[in-house]
Amino acid sequence: MNVGPVAADAAAVALLAAGTVPPRVLVAGLCGGLSPALDVGDALFYSSIVDPDGPAELTDAVLTARIADTVAHAQTGIRALSSSLVVVNSAEKAALARRYDVDAVDMESLAVLRRLARAGSSVAVLRVVSDCVDDDLPDLNAAVDRDGALSGRALFAASVRRPGAAVRMALNGSRALAALGQALEVAAQPR
Repeated sequence: MNVGPVAADAAAVALLAAGTVPPRVLVAGLCGGLSPALDVGDALFYSSIVDPDGPAELTDAVLTARIADTVAHAQTGIRALSSSLVVVNSAEKAALARRYDVDAVDMESLAVLRRLARAGSSVAVLRVVSDCVDDDLPDLNAAVDRDGALSGRALFAASVRRPGAAVRMALNGSRALAALGQALEVAAQPR
């Protein structure tokens, strides 16, 4: 599975190419926390996503509220930042939070939101925090190519250079994925 905005946009294009515009879409995945109030495993529903190079995009408020009501302890009204790179440094995370007045960061949600909303879908975004504002990560950007493909060899090399950060990232990622699975299980129930 590829990561990043290019891969996310390609996936949205492929979905639309199948011939049907889905009326409602829940974009889900992991994110980085940029607010000190967020912890690993927190479920966040975005209200908007800031584009550093353009206008912010709003998620569908009605759909978001409807889904968020089903996920226990979910935080709503989250302003997120879209990034084309993995934000790996805690100082950079804090600076981005101040500069853009945002709570979280991810690489894919904005691309999917834009593509599907313009096609006529109502879009909500659920992300679970996998790393906090004070967490440094291995430099994962060297492991991702232009199209978002991950190189296992480069990922291993980045992890070896920062083993403590790599272990923390793996443990936090596992915890975040479990929380995401629980949130999606509840959110996917028919209403």
